[in-house]
Amino acid sequence: RVLTLRGLLRDPELRAALGDVERLPASPSAYLSLRMVIADDHAGVDDALMVLKRDPVVAMRVLRTANSALYARGRPVHDLGAAIQRLGLQTIAQLVLASEVFSRMSSDPETESRALLASALAMRIARTPRDAGAAASAALLADIGTLLPGSLLNGREAQGERGRPTPRSALLGAALMALWGLPMEMVEAVAFHHQPSVIKGRGLDVVGIVHLARALVGAVPLDEAYVADACLGDKREAWRALAEPPAEA
Repeated sequence: RVLTLRGLLRDPELRAALGDVERLPASPSAYLSLRMVIADDHAGVDDALMVLKRDPVVAMRVLRTANSALYARGRPVHDLGAAIQRLGLQTIAQLVLASEVFSRMSSDPETESRALLASALAMRIARTPRDAGAAASAALLADIGTLLPGSLLNGREAQGERGRPTPRSALLGAALMALWGLPMEMVEAVAFHHQPSVIKGRGLDVVGIVHLARALVGAVPLDEAYVADACLGDKREAWRALAEPPAEA
């Protein structure tokens, strides 16, 4: 799987097309720093606060989103420490990622709202904390390719794209994430989440979780072949139940 993905992203035509763009979006530095905090068993809330306070714009957007209908629970949150205590580091990391990505790239509110909703659903669908963090981040970035310049999106297909079910926007988004140095499992999820059945033998992994979360918010059609191959047909009602509370929010 890793070799398949790397072969797709290393296509010379695709790399040349990305190289022609005068300025690509910068990597989400605050999010990458928070990932290091989460991975450190000795780190805590104070370490996360130090990361957030480096960028007041990110901190303000985190507070605003933490008080939105999607995440608010009870009384309003007025400081970052309370937001971290209430939501947890994994959720804060997703809010920071959304803030860094969507504030730097031109996006409509519907795209951002759908991305946040899919991210929240991915965390609920995942079976392990590790998968939850990776899938939630990948779900947030699933549409990032659509925010790239039109010259890229409408350009000539690279050799590696031809004959594949991966939409150009998803491939370009995955390529951008690879340039940022994000984990390959997240890159793979963005590249193949439209149709996870193209890679046989997968269960409910990060790619599948992102696909299901995106399908629940109406961003992609449900891949019935994947659901059958992964023996997940009996989970449909549970997935719909997971989608109901955030959908109302």
